Amino acid sequence: MAITPGSTGYAKYEFLPKIAYECVKKLLEENELVWKLLKYTTPDAYSLSNLTKAEKGALIWKGDGTTNNFNVFMDGGLPDPEMKEVTILRISPYQLFPKNRSVGDIAMIMEVYSHHKINTMNNYETRVARIMQQLIETFNGAEIGGMGLMNFSKQGLSAVRVEEGGQIPFKGMWALFDNKVGA
Repeated sequence: MAITPGSTGYAKYEFLPKIAYECVKKLLEENELVWKLLKYTTPDAYSLSNLTKAEKGALIWKGDGTTNNFNVFMDGGLPDPEMKEVTILRISPYQLFPKNRSVGDIAMIMEVYSHHKINTMNNYETRVARIMQQLIETFNGAEIGGMGLMNFSKQGLSAVRVEEGGQIPFKGMWALFDNKVGA
């Protein structure tokens, strides 16, 4: 599965640097609504045209230049001050809980932040709440790139939850998902 045991049966967790990318890839392939809510800043963003693969790819920060021109990140933090009214998604490994020498759980954090001026849409939903719901729908019970089964349930880690976050002028929510790794 997601563990590569060494000759002594100890996990090497080789998937760790790749799991955020695999989550973004799954989202890119399986959820159009999230990408529309990230790209379009108008109150009717949910009803606009689906993005092409190239348009989605252009929203993902690839590690070079200023972060201000991107909406999707595979790490935490915000190194450059955000000056535009945008919505941001961050997906990254948060905690690793080994159960024994060859099996463990990884907590993935998914954070969504939207500038308060664009957060409420004309269907009376907020971008942040709708994106969070879509993340749960997409990832709960999903196999992530052969790295394990992602779930949104306290049957795995007791840390699994959604909480409000952000700092003015950005409103946000973050969720912890459990990903079981091992045989």
